[in-house]
Amino acid sequence: MRRLSITFLFLFSGYLFSQQRIKPNLFGITTETTFIFNNVRDSVFINKVKAISPKVLRFPGSNFYHYGGVGYGLNLEEIDIWHRAGFPKRARGLLNNTKQRGHQHDYIDDFIILANKINAKVIITANIITAKDYEIIQIIRKIKSNGIEVIGVEMGAELSNQSYNHMMSKDKYIALAKKCSNIIKIYYPEIKITVVAAPLVLNPLNRHSLWNRDLAQENFYDGIIIHNYVKVTTGKDLYGEMITESKEGNSKKNAFNIYKKRALNFFNFDFISIIKKYNSVFFNKPIWITEWNLQYSKITGNTLFQGLFSANYLLELTAVPELQNIELTTFHNLAGRDYGGSIFRTFQRELQVQSTFYPIHMLSKLFEDSSLSIRKNQISEECFRYDVYSDSKSPKYSIFINWSDSFKKMSLKKITSECVVEEYYGKELYSLGDELGAITFSKENRNNVKNLIIKPYSLTIVTE
Repeated sequence: MRRLSITFLFLFSGYLFSQQRIKPNLFGITTETTFIFNNVRDSVFINKVKAISPKVLRFPGSNFYHYGGVGYGLNLEEIDIWHRAGFPKRARGLLNNTKQRGHQHDYIDDFIILANKINAKVIITANIITAKDYEIIQIIRKIKSNGIEVIGVEMGAELSNQSYNHMMSKDKYIALAKKCSNIIKIYYPEIKITVVAAPLVLNPLNRHSLWNRDLAQENFYDGIIIHNYVKVTTGKDLYGEMITESKEGNSKKNAFNIYKKRALNFFNFDFISIIKKYNSVFFNKPIWITEWNLQYSKITGNTLFQGLFSANYLLELTAVPELQNIELTTFHNLAGRDYGGSIFRTFQRELQVQSTFYPIHMLSKLFEDSSLSIRKNQISEECFRYDVYSDSKSPKYSIFINWSDSFKKMSLKKITSECVVEEYYGKELYSLGDELGAITFSKENRNNVKNLIIKPYSLTIVTE
């Protein structure tokens, strides 16, 4: 039987963080593969996306898009030359899926429909390696002519990776990025330009260290791009995906307790440390995390664990002072056929909602009002509280994440005559989103609430 832990929260209990303004652009989602598998004219799909209502959408999310082509305009000859890892095989699979569905249009048209339906701003990943010089201007012009705000343009994605090493040096990257940036600034000087920062390594003579050092000396851009896939299982990983995974613990429950400790260590230490290092290298340039998620894994994919991780990540972004240099993020990914990452999965032509949908849906309200601010309080090693304020001294929302297997009793700031309580919880951290009854989302009105029992393995939001 699970034990009941009685925890009364006072103003200075635990670790209290300063109050931070919530930035709407932190609530973004990338749309890579979305339009192959989903119809943006389908009301079921659109209503699901509206339920999470991201403030920023990213398009297309890869380095090889060509404006005016079919689908993503992929050219296999170019991809074979430039990429020496798994993307050539994946690109062939994506092209086959496009053909099987009879698509003959440019997916930018679908992207524009989606962005307009949910009233999102956008960021664009520029093809700086194989596109013609003015393709990026055509893309920007097309999107803006449909009444959509373009926040900025990424100068490629992950071009410092080893898979591009045979074709891309730091000097070549800087030259290509600067050329594309100069073209954009002629027509759209207000649009922000971000550049690809390499992963951090200790060796100062490593290729990645030299890439970052030279890029940091340039002044043609407004911010840096990083991708953040958090690895909690052990094994071989490649480009955000676990290729092999080792068995840990003597049971599934013990294994997920190990993963939980790694996730909490990331939030408490590693995340802040990574951002501080990038701030130091790039002289506090704004940071865009244009892909973030758990490392794609067959073990943790579509689990309650991934749902709680995604909620915790978004809340840390908004509340922790050391992360305030992060200006924009886009979760990876909105929709596809994968099991480990996308919010919506298309399986046998049917739309499935995965485990990250409800926590992201629950937190979407925080990003509707740019006047909101947030304060974090750490209740215990495995339990956190985030209070969200508007102009009132009392919280508009009180949010609790409980990673532990214990019930927690929390006190609200005041006796609330009427409030709405939303709960997302499951039997175990390894409970699956497609396992009937394993993960629950509930929403109910309650009266005269002063103390609240927080369920184990849960995200709870109280709207006062």
